[in-house]
Formats: sequence, structure tokens, C-alpha cells
Amino acid sequence: MRTAAEGYAISTDRTWWFLDTLVIAHQVAGDRNVFVFEQLLPEGASPPLHVHDVLDDSFFALEGKIVFRRGDEVFLAEPGRWVSVPSGTPHTFRVVRGSARILLVHDDSSFRDLLYDLGEPATQRVLPTSTGGPGLERLSRALVDHDSRVVGASMAEAEALAFLAGPGGTVSAPSKELS
Repeated sequence: MRTAAEGYAISTDRTWWFLDTLVIAHQVAGDRNVFVFEQLLPEGASPPLHVHDVLDDSFFALEGKIVFRRGDEVFLAEPGRWVSVPSGTPHTFRVVRGSARILLVHDDSSFRDLLYDLGEPATQRVLPTSTGGPGLERLSRALVDHDSRVVGASMAEAEALAFLAGPGGTVSAPSKELS
């Protein structure tokens, strides 16, 4: 099996560079309102703390280590971990110790539409060169237009590494009902 850094044998016609990540939009059979995306995230990737008012966000960790904050709990998402975030719940994460690959499964088009709005078709199956994003004004407007509200900062590297170092602070165990 290839690692995230080695790339994958996939078509580039549904492959996007999006906010310094690589996203593959997978086709779902039938006329269903289900959207599946494979996302390769570089080490250090961390979206701002945000909330979706409608979307129940969820992903399956395929590769790598992701320190995840959902509401008041912090936990490690490693390969094989399903992560669900109910709408209205503040959440963020940080990719640590190498890149990570996740499979997002959504029941509405908000992420797809954000991807189309801010992303660009990828010409290769690799992480893009870091650009720093589209700028705060355009990013903020696009997030609001696509069911995302920023409510705080990205997860700092120090917070993620402190969690990995062991117990302490206000870190809690993951809830069985939501994971």
C-alpha cells in the first residue's frame, strides 16, 4: 500500500488543490445526496475553530495522526477512527508527525461547493505548494456562504504536541457516542 506522501493512482479530473491540501471528489452511485471526498493534508494543517450550522461533519482517518478538538474534548484520530461532529459543535484539528489522509462523508453539498469556490483543479496527485490561502476576506466570505462560521483560532502546534506528550490540562477522553 502506498503512503500519503507517495500519491495514488487516481484520475485528476475530480482532483482539487484546496487550501494547501489535495482533495479527490469520489462519485457516489445513484441519485443520492451523499458526498465523499478523500483529502490529503500536510503536516501542520489546522483549520480555524469553526461551526457548521447545518452539516453534521464526519470523516474516517485513513493515514497519519490528527489531534482533534470537538467541543470540550480533545482526542487522537489515527487510521481506522471514525470522527463525527454534530452541527453546531465547534471543532478543529491539527495534523502531526507527517501528513494525513482522511475520507470525508457528508450529506449536503456545502463542502463540495466550498471546494469549487476556493479550490483549483489539480494537475498532479500531490500536495500543492503552500500558498497561505486566498486571503482572509475571500476565505471568510466563502466560509459563511458555505455553512461554516469561524469561532476561534486554529489548533496551535504546542497544544497538539502537549496532548500527544501525555495527560494533563483539560484534555478529556473521547465520547463513545460521537466517535
